[in-house]
Amino acid sequence: MLDSRGQVQITDTYYSPAVNICAVIFIVPTVLGVGGRIFTKKAFVRKVNEDDYVILAALVFSLAQIATVFVATDHGLGQQWENISVSQKVVLQKSTYASGILLIFSLVLTKLSVISFMQSLSPSTINLRSGYAIAAFLALWGVVSVFVSAFQCSLPNPYDVYYGKCLDVYGFWMSFSILNIISDIILIAWPALIILKVRTGLWRRIIIVMCFACRIFVIGAIAAQMCFLRDTRKSTDVSLDSWKLAIATQLMQCLSITTACIPYLRPFLDSLESGLLRSDDLRRRGMSGGGGYTGSGSHGSSQKHPSIPSKNGTRTGTSTDEVPLRPAGNAKSITQVHAEPNHAWDEESTSTRAEITLSTSWSVAEVGGLPKQVS
Repeated sequence: MLDSRGQVQITDTYYSPAVNICAVIFIVPTVLGVGGRIFTKKAFVRKVNEDDYVILAALVFSLAQIATVFVATDHGLGQQWENISVSQKVVLQKSTYASGILLIFSLVLTKLSVISFMQSLSPSTINLRSGYAIAAFLALWGVVSVFVSAFQCSLPNPYDVYYGKCLDVYGFWMSFSILNIISDIILIAWPALIILKVRTGLWRRIIIVMCFACRIFVIGAIAAQMCFLRDTRKSTDVSLDSWKLAIATQLMQCLSITTACIPYLRPFLDSLESGLLRSDDLRRRGMSGGGGYTGSGSHGSSQKHPSIPSKNGTRTGTSTDEVPLRPAGNAKSITQVHAEPNHAWDEESTSTRAEITLSTSWSVAEVGGLPKQVS
């Protein structure tokens, strides 16, 4: 609806622009969050893992879902039912029907990405099994939800919730929202149980747990969605009064994806690199995490190097070679340790990062026609 100056005007009987504006506001930080997550992984871990591809797929479904919302607002969502033409009503119902299915895919994939991420951080047997169990629950929930949503009304028009013979659509979406809340509670508690076992400072563990606990905002958005869904059921003009439900749904979906990207902040990665991320990266590369003699080139100071046995039998120093350096005879080994302070956000920690350099002096003398190594 345009005013006298040709500008879009939101009135008591025309809320379509409000839905579009909120959808854009919500999706922009979501796209930036996923992009920041991928950039962080490329910058610090040097690779993109399975969980990153899953969250990208969730973002694609989210963008498609928002596109269907734009179509719905162009054909009567947020407008009075009596002012919508018959053809617009058909398109409105079809777009709403597609929007629900795409929403399910987006939410399930987002939650699966969190599980995949936690399994890569702590690949112990118990964590892998518990992660698989949660993933199986989410997959079953998603498959059943998509099936029910796809066949919510009788064929050949499964989208026709106004005039067709349908199941209890309200009851289905309320049940879906309840399971959505339960799954988010699991995705807050399960990572917390894993992170609290990490050998690092208490304050760091609290911060990391809070990163995952941000999903509590998603639960708040789901609660608002359920309230608006209840109000819509009591409405005498569903197309007009559904605008609040549409906004709450977009907020919930975008918060779900965005909060799944929060743990990839740089301080989070740095706080885990001494225990989880680094050891898991070495495991995936086929390298020894216990100070063996096999290894590969480093990517800066963040790569661990194999240790070198010293004269007294202990392992000291590091080496970038793939084979152990074994000085013969009376060769002298000089080990130098250089420590640099931690990052700016970690100044309160008493730990430092040490870079150990091994220097060995060699000389060659001729003894009986055969070369001999001496210091």
